[in-house]
Amino acid sequence: MEYLNLRDAEGLCPPAYADGRLQIDPKLVEAYKKEIKSERPKPKSAYAVLIILTVIAGLCIALYLCLKSLEKVPAMPQIVAVLVFVFLLACAVVCIFTIPLRIDEKQNFDWRGYGQKLVYAEFVAAVKPFRDYYGYTEPNVVTKCFAASDGKFVLRDVCVFVAADGTLRIAADIRHGFLRIGHDLGCYAFGREEISVSERNKSELCIEDGSKRQGCAYLAAGETYFVLADRALKLLKDFKERGPQKENGENFPAGIDKRQNS
Repeated sequence: MEYLNLRDAEGLCPPAYADGRLQIDPKLVEAYKKEIKSERPKPKSAYAVLIILTVIAGLCIALYLCLKSLEKVPAMPQIVAVLVFVFLLACAVVCIFTIPLRIDEKQNFDWRGYGQKLVYAEFVAAVKPFRDYYGYTEPNVVTKCFAASDGKFVLRDVCVFVAADGTLRIAADIRHGFLRIGHDLGCYAFGREEISVSERNKSELCIEDGSKRQGCAYLAAGETYFVLADRALKLLKDFKERGPQKENGENFPAGIDKRQNS
């Protein structure tokens, strides 16, 4: 077992402002934002208006041609035909005032999500030195730490992953990032043979979090232990039983903004 802490690494720790906020390299932020901008939603309401106007024009032409062909037909069929076309025309007019609004509403939602991604890019850029130093890889699991021998980790979100050297690592949530240097918790690295992993019940460990799920993952290595939410259990058991998993013969790579469901 090994404990790593970037803040203790001379010359490697990123600089921080007086309030503890990290100073981020602007070029790095722009690189992440450029990666995200390819996902920017395209405006669609203009296309909807064009389609509806085309439909209205078509209905008007069809109504004119229909009336021309019904000049020698009795009055009642003419009235019915006119009423049907007027109804369809009214529906098209209603659509032109409602459908673009609904599309714009959805677009606004997409733009909010896009804005959140731009903010997320700053978090990722800020935490990159920690990712590099702690050997961050994907896929990984971000989950809650209910209890630990190291009090800094208690009731914090932690990231559990397998580094390129084959060790299991537990650090702060470096997947989603943070902007304050004080949010770094350091990183524990464990070999496969030195840990024990078991599924425990929260009640036997006196853990009350209000969740209906009572299972949790218990990892121990000597006097060091972590009690994590059960979503980490599969990764921990796979590591213990089969060692670090590989993809195409290589360890999982770390991507820019790749997010895994956990």
